[in-house]
Amino acid sequence: VSYNLAVSRTQSDPMNGGSDTQLTASISLPLGGRGSSHRLSSNAISSSKGDSSLQSNVSGYLDDQATLSYSAQAGHSKRNGSTAGAGLDWDTPVAKLRGGYSQGRDDKHIDLGASGSLLVHSGGITLGQPLGETFGLLEVPDVGGVGVSGWNGVRTNGKGYAVVPYMQPYRYNWLNLDTQTLGTDTEINETSKVLVPTRGAIVKTTYTAQTGRRLQFVLRAEQGSTIPFGAQGYDEEGKPLGMVDNLSRLLVFGVADKGRLEIRWAEGSCTVDYTLPAANKELAYERVDGLCRAL
Repeated sequence: VSYNLAVSRTQSDPMNGGSDTQLTASISLPLGGRGSSHRLSSNAISSSKGDSSLQSNVSGYLDDQATLSYSAQAGHSKRNGSTAGAGLDWDTPVAKLRGGYSQGRDDKHIDLGASGSLLVHSGGITLGQPLGETFGLLEVPDVGGVGVSGWNGVRTNGKGYAVVPYMQPYRYNWLNLDTQTLGTDTEINETSKVLVPTRGAIVKTTYTAQTGRRLQFVLRAEQGSTIPFGAQGYDEEGKPLGMVDNLSRLLVFGVADKGRLEIRWAEGSCTVDYTLPAANKELAYERVDGLCRAL
């Protein structure tokens, strides 16, 4: 909580309004629990000439990503009467939107506004937030909705492109993908890139991404025995998929909906033919039973 108290005295001759003593008091305090962005502030002014006013304001963010903010004000003074107003600011992936309403003793006012950018490049047209002199283009091929840490509201579109505004020229600009915005069906090999643009440049960086289903195969050998811990799993093209754990489970990513796995260990090998059911996107990974037949 912060507060301020002040007293001021203005000396003036009667022709210019005369002397005035003014008392000002203000306070600002947080609302809600730890980490809350909501805050209430109030300011009161009293003058020896008979005028007085009280203004109060509450503001904060309506979402955890700090992209949607609000403010509301109310006030009253003896000279000008009562006033009230409210406003919303929304940082979307394609624009900054603003709206507000205010009302005084003699008037009403509505504000609506939008600002953004349109970037034409070899991959198409990408809409984004307002740009500075130096900015970047980020690509996560065909993966939409990926955010960038430190740039509120920036998200990749359906083609995987996002405009990153206000980059610093001749400085290291770290572009760290927000892994909280990645779905369980997406894996990115490298989530952080660094760019050093010259002043006025448009720089581009691309991240390598893979999409697919995340599965846990619960394996059992044809004779009912378990698969040895440390056995390696491979797809039909011989690509390594992962290692079998101590409970004969193999976690894999991005395999086809129908196919064959090969499990190899020092003393032998076996194969698993599988056909997957319809995907359940509510699960972090899906569990599938697999019968491993000896080669």
